[in-house]
Amino acid sequence: MKALWNLYTFEMKQNFRSFLIWFGLIAILLFLLMLMFPTFKSSDYLEVINAKINAIPKGLGTAFGLDSSVAGVNFQNIVFWFGYSTQFFVIAIIIYAINLGSSIVSKENEEKHIDYLATKPINKSSIIFAKYKVLVSYILLFSVALFVVGCISIMIFNVDQTPFFKEILRLFVKVFFEYLFFGTLAFAIAAASRRTTKSSLVVVAIFFGSYILGIVSQLQDNLHKLQYLSPYIMFQTDKAGYSFSHTDYWYMAVLLGLSIAMFGIALWRYTTKDLSL
Repeated sequence: MKALWNLYTFEMKQNFRSFLIWFGLIAILLFLLMLMFPTFKSSDYLEVINAKINAIPKGLGTAFGLDSSVAGVNFQNIVFWFGYSTQFFVIAIIIYAINLGSSIVSKENEEKHIDYLATKPINKSSIIFAKYKVLVSYILLFSVALFVVGCISIMIFNVDQTPFFKEILRLFVKVFFEYLFFGTLAFAIAAASRRTTKSSLVVVAIFFGSYILGIVSQLQDNLHKLQYLSPYIMFQTDKAGYSFSHTDYWYMAVLLGLSIAMFGIALWRYTTKDLSL
């Protein structure tokens, strides 16, 4: 147990600088976007905003969370504004989770960590468990820390005292499952593959492919079910905070189940492959 704990703390320290950089940049940008809210809240801008939204092609509007059901007046609601702003960071955090999930495994060969681990009284299954625990820890830490920053920024600019806590909490719970799914997918591919360094590129391609499928599902009614292949579209942040539907619960359960299954595959493959290759 001590060796497992030491490996966990070692990996946490190794990846802490990367976490600080990603989180710091996103937190600062999120706060800067919240600084813009008083301007968009002004009725002087409402007519201009509506005109711009109506001029956006449907497909492009969907890609940026501005479909035909969205009116400029929604930008005067701080909860909607926060959710709309968050969508741009969800993609960045997914990429962070993908990079972490891949690098935490691939760097063993790149930085010769496997030589160090081979000298320790710890088996392969314990190694992969510790590494996955680090991945989940940082995804959870990122979500919680950004949630705190979001709540503080909303309280600063929420002059109308609009209720927001439950809405923002629901939003962050939903997107957490997105981060976990794509991070675990990268982790599983890196653990199962001999060419671990390319796993992040593969998963990023899968993510953007699902993103495009989600947009297509919004453009054609007969392709509506394609949205289930796109976690990003299923949990669009401008809408995700307003309720937990039965579909939401089902979809979160599926993402969690897939994450567990992929970790199981990673555990099996990692414990059977030659780590020296």
